[in-house]
Amino acid sequence: MAGLLAYLILGVALAPLAPLVVWVGGIFRRNWRRSWPARFGLTPRRDDRPVVVWCASVGEVSTAQRFIRALLAGGGAPVLLAVYTPDGLARAKELENLGTRYSSASPKFPTATLAPVDSYLFASLWLRRVRPRAALLFETEIWPAFVVAANRRHVPLGVINGRVSDRAYPRYRLLRRFWRPVLRRLDLVSVQTADYAARFRELGARADAAAVSGSLKFDVDPPSPPAEAVRAVYEAFVAGRRAIVAGSTHEGEEKIAAEAVRALRAEFPDAVLLVAPRHLQRADEAAAEIRQAGLKLARRSTATVAEAASAEALLIDVLGELAWAYSLGVAAFVGGSFGDRGGQNMLEPAAAGVPVIVGPRTPNFKMEADALRAAGGLLIVDQPADLAAALAALFRDPGRRAAMAAAARQAVAAHQGAAERTVKLLLERRLTD
Repeated sequence: MAGLLAYLILGVALAPLAPLVVWVGGIFRRNWRRSWPARFGLTPRRDDRPVVVWCASVGEVSTAQRFIRALLAGGGAPVLLAVYTPDGLARAKELENLGTRYSSASPKFPTATLAPVDSYLFASLWLRRVRPRAALLFETEIWPAFVVAANRRHVPLGVINGRVSDRAYPRYRLLRRFWRPVLRRLDLVSVQTADYAARFRELGARADAAAVSGSLKFDVDPPSPPAEAVRAVYEAFVAGRRAIVAGSTHEGEEKIAAEAVRALRAEFPDAVLLVAPRHLQRADEAAAEIRQAGLKLARRSTATVAEAASAEALLIDVLGELAWAYSLGVAAFVGGSFGDRGGQNMLEPAAAGVPVIVGPRTPNFKMEADALRAAGGLLIVDQPADLAAALAALFRDPGRRAAMAAAARQAVAAHQGAAERTVKLLLERRLTD
């Protein structure tokens, strides 16, 4: 308890420096200065007492969509997405107004806002202005000052789609005396697996709070196609060629994918590459790596139909199109799996019926990788140099490629339903009343 108290005091003491942190951060990432008042609790006042769903960034916002629809259908209360990163907020703003579409109650304010800095001062002000009936924290978005502030205002608190990865678990255990008084304030810890439930209980969550509901990542919605003019660019790029989609790539992985496709083109000259960096601020860096690998590049944000048709690689440097673009591929490489990033969401290409290839390190998606691998829809390559050979083997064996695609799609379908199970838990425990 002493550690948590020190954290809260330090957060209040350093609160005057928070605007400086946001300003300095904006030097490196300009979008960190957008909507800055919400960082300090100055979000628009609400009188409709929404259920807050707190996400980290783009991936969590995308994963939360079906859960939010199920929540609105089950309880009817308005939902406010609290998103920690500006990229995540941009993704949330792209989505249709969930409250208007799925609930008869039309919200008076936007359904998304930036989450506050984790200082008790800012969190308390944010909560006073939002007045939530419940706050649901996605996966590991358990910010201590916010949890304490919400608990003292008698706001029910829950974790949804919770997990404690193999990589993070030792760190949490080392600091479990700090986390215990935070986790015991949670009214519900709805987690992906029984192992995660046991970890949360060991770290301090109440035994009666933990429940297993499965992974919301499996509840993949069919993505909406982009506008006709945008589709024309993609269609001109693919145009009967065999596209490999490299999605959610991190530093160095664009080069890995581009060099693999360049090697593949020696045997299969119709092979082309679609690349979507995990972070858009890396788009220029990704473009440089692809060009250095020897592929003729077009950028989705600026390419004409003619430029796309003549390119060998298309860089997806806009938000919100990757999930749909996976359906254009004959195979997908999902990034974050070389190096120490822990992997990225491999279920979007699987749901699109595309064979999935990843590198050896996917601890953040262990459950998902195990399910796809057991079904036969996932291929793991140990070294970057192995990617070209793995792709060539799939190209030479259309039957194997089709079997992997079908297995990947079936594995996703077999594990769906977590959204409805999570909402049922919330209703049974009356967290969102």
